[in-house]
Amino acid sequence: MKFKAAFKFLLLFTLMVLLNPTFVRAGLQETWVDSGNHMYTIILVLAVVALAVIFGGIPLLTKLKSRSAAKVMTHASNKDTFWNTEELKKHAEKAFYEIQDAWENRNMDKVKDKVDKELYVHYKTLLTEMLNRREKNILTQIHIDETRIIGCEDYIDNSKDRYIGYIQGRLLDYLINEDTQEITKNSSKTLSNFSVSYHFVRNDNSWILEKIDTDVTMQDLIQTKNSFEA
Repeated sequence: MKFKAAFKFLLLFTLMVLLNPTFVRAGLQETWVDSGNHMYTIILVLAVVALAVIFGGIPLLTKLKSRSAAKVMTHASNKDTFWNTEELKKHAEKAFYEIQDAWENRNMDKVKDKVDKELYVHYKTLLTEMLNRREKNILTQIHIDETRIIGCEDYIDNSKDRYIGYIQGRLLDYLINEDTQEITKNSSKTLSNFSVSYHFVRNDNSWILEKIDTDVTMQDLIQTKNSFEA
């Protein structure tokens, strides 16, 4: 038992080291290893994947990534109070609820000043197509179980600053035909679990939503950056 516990600790420690924040100096590339050493990078990635599978997959990776992000935010907050973990979580959750409301009401103009232009255009196009099909997506009984900051990039140039909020919870999600009121998707009205990542970029002293990932994979988490520029 002692050997198994020690082995488990060693593997977990290795995974934490591999997912540790990258401390970046101006002009240097943000990678785990030298960009030319591709084989070593592949080995590291495979090791992370294998260890993550052994110890819990995505839940473990999000937990470890949030620890790495916390270290970066601690460093960043020493010189910039805008980096506040709880405020970033609240902002991510607020953005999540606002996006759900805008989507259900098929009106992205509600959040136009809070999202990136490309994201605005993309979602507006999707909603226009739904309007043409007379479809409406009902989103209700939304409950957030957990919010983590899993990615944090702090640069000397604040306009490059980024963070990623990972949100998990439950909701009732179904489609109706607006003319007939017939439920065309999830007719049983079954609650479903969700996990999404919201990617924000800094704009002066505010955060703009530039990407929403509704299918977060282990590869996405492995590639999530936690770094600061010295």
